[in-house]
Amino acid sequence: MKKIVLFLVAIAFLSANAQSLKFFYQGEEVHDTVLLEVAGLNAIEEFTVNILNNTDNELEITVAKENIMELDGSMNTFCLGACYDPSVTIAPVPLVLAAHTQSTFDDFHLMYNSGRFMGISLVKYTFTIGEEVYSLVMKYSSLALGISQNVKVKQLNSYPNPCTDRVKIQYNLSGYAHSADAKIVITNLLGKKMQEKSLQNLSGDVMFDVEDFPAGIYFYSIEVAQQVLATKKLIVK
Repeated sequence: MKKIVLFLVAIAFLSANAQSLKFFYQGEEVHDTVLLEVAGLNAIEEFTVNILNNTDNELEITVAKENIMELDGSMNTFCLGACYDPSVTIAPVPLVLAAHTQSTFDDFHLMYNSGRFMGISLVKYTFTIGEEVYSLVMKYSSLALGISQNVKVKQLNSYPNPCTDRVKIQYNLSGYAHSADAKIVITNLLGKKMQEKSLQNLSGDVMFDVEDFPAGIYFYSIEVAQQVLATKKLIVK
């Protein structure tokens, strides 16, 4: 009898702590920060972050936006069926999702225009259901233009990730002859540059000392001729 009671208590505990919402970008589940790579300058681009109703009930979700850091001249907004003016911070209508369904582009998507400059914008979205609150930071990263289209980042990985004191970043860059102009840069969540190292070869690995970094989320990028070609997330514990 005691085992049955304990089993039922465990089931109730798991049910109470199950997440009502899950979030996905390009088929992969995301939790805190979503990296959205912007392919061009001064053009509106659209991104779909899918929201899954992980419950047995229909949910009405309040969507709110907060600009944490805006690239000069950039524009961002969101759409719930209709697309709102960039000045709108709280959707006038909720996002309604049936039980165990995932939102589509038509249900909810994001719009961004970087303007005339390359750089980073950070936008925090908050999704509220009653007393449950979920947050995601959208990091819009303007990719480089003007470099030969033959330039490719064939590899960009970090080990270990998460890390505590040191991290090795492996890279492989092809189609670019001037390797001295290439570098790997580590930035924090707000876009502040923490460390950078020049690359003398088109492939290899670079060791970074992150022991003095506060625990949190960072990004490492490979740049060529001061233009970002690829960015990935790094977690420091």
